[in-house]
Amino acid sequence: MLERAEKGDPWAGEILERAGKELARLARDVAARLFGAAPPAGLAVAPLGSILGRFARVRRAFQAALDAPPPFQILEPKADPARGALLLARKLAFS
Repeated sequence: MLERAEKGDPWAGEILERAGKELARLARDVAARLFGAAPPAGLAVAPLGSILGRFARVRRAFQAALDAPPPFQILEPKADPARGALLLARKLAFS
């Protein structure tokens, strides 16, 4: 898919852009479930996973969709998700 998009295939490019927009919609849905219909502006989102990490076109579409009101703050992950979950579990266990 990526090769075809890089060679200018409009269908492949559209599929990658739609994937980014759909991932952003899912992030907005999660935020709405956590914070209600109007999530706070500047809510932090850390894009993780192979699709957002490997496909720049998907990531650009994802970020552009999250720039719409309310804008989200895109953070670069500091560690892989498993390590972050472990650190959070340890923190919760000892607090």
